[in-house]
Amino acid sequence: MSKSILIVEDEETLRESLRRIFTREGFIVDTAESAERGLELTEDNLYDVIITDIILP
Repeated sequence: MSKSILIVEDEETLRESLRRIFTREGFIVDTAESAERGLELTEDNLYDVIITDIILP
């Protein structure tokens, strides 16, 4: 069973780089560009790990 990760990051380049790295390592990865979107995703999904920017707009 694959582990799932949610990446919450407003900077697109960093968000997509992390997504590619973790996907290549076999993780299921969802991304969100805002805290609000990240919360929406957690309502419908259960993640093993959430990586978040601590300074979001």
